Amino acid sequence: MLTTMNWLTTNGHTVALAAGGDGEIPGVEMIRFRSGAASWWLGGKRSLIDQVQAWKPDLVHLHGAEAIAAARALGSGLELPVVVSVDQILPAARVRALRDAMVSWVLVPTEAHRAHYIGRAKLARDCVSLLPFAIDVEHMAAVGADTVDDALTIGLEAHADDPALLPLVAAVAKLRSSGALVKLAIAVGPGAKRESLINTLAEHQTDGWCEVLGARGHDALISRCDVLVQPSGDERGVAPVIVAMAAGRAVLAAANTGMNELVNDGATGLLVGMGDQAALDVALIRLVQDAALRRRLGEAAQVQARVRYAVGVVGPALVELYQLAVSALQNPGSKGDGSRAYKRRVTTRIDQSVADG
Repeated sequence: MLTTMNWLTTNGHTVALAAGGDGEIPGVEMIRFRSGAASWWLGGKRSLIDQVQAWKPDLVHLHGAEAIAAARALGSGLELPVVVSVDQILPAARVRALRDAMVSWVLVPTEAHRAHYIGRAKLARDCVSLLPFAIDVEHMAAVGADTVDDALTIGLEAHADDPALLPLVAAVAKLRSSGALVKLAIAVGPGAKRESLINTLAEHQTDGWCEVLGARGHDALISRCDVLVQPSGDERGVAPVIVAMAAGRAVLAAANTGMNELVNDGATGLLVGMGDQAALDVALIRLVQDAALRRRLGEAAQVQARVRYAVGVVGPALVELYQLAVSALQNPGSKGDGSRAYKRRVTTRIDQSVADG
């Protein structure tokens, strides 16, 4: 999100970030609101509407499933088009607010997500648009160029209660018992579950070879790992996989919702079946033992990231979607297929890559 905001600002657009909490982001104008359930209904909703209205934007763009309530409030309370980015597969009951007439676009990272929201959640086809995460590929390439530890490190971004986490820990422990010089780095969010995870890892005697990182930002994890593994069925694994690809890291992932659109099995990474721990263990051994394979997959993944996920591709497509949303509010029925804004730019980038040889 911040990568996109920086690109928008650099290209002459004025951007403010509405967020709960007290944290500051250098160079970003902040609109504060109370996001807790009680606070939301005891003035938080009204405060957000008033602040956004006072800022006088042309459009409001909200991110994440937790933003759905805010999307509905802003769509109903202001005569402004609303865009919502969602990276999760949500049940139909949770997306009713996205059917508000003021919600111009629901932006999703893969075609599988788009099919879900059109087919199962019954959102209008012209309201759901493909737009992946924007990545500063040059920055991530620099992060990926950092020298990592002598021991090969496997990275994982996960929730503390992810059922795929401990089986991966066991797989790494087995590799170590066979003599492989390998470590594990896990990025997981703060809170009680994080502390519980640390205690559980201690029980598995992981001291010295398993590091638990905070989940804020991807740089710390990517700079530590040689291989990123996303074995979970959680579709939110899309973001770390794209970031790892941009950094030139080999990726091993479960073929969950949308992942086979991101990773070309055997070419830009390795995919295994959902819940197939045996297949994941075999693929992990391949990556640990074959440095040439890791390098080949990482290099191909980085090329794909430059073509499909660079902010220079995604940013202009997003601006076009914003312009279409504003125009459609004034001229209903003029919105069209928003996914074309992104796909057209990817096709152009691919054509340029082919021409450049």
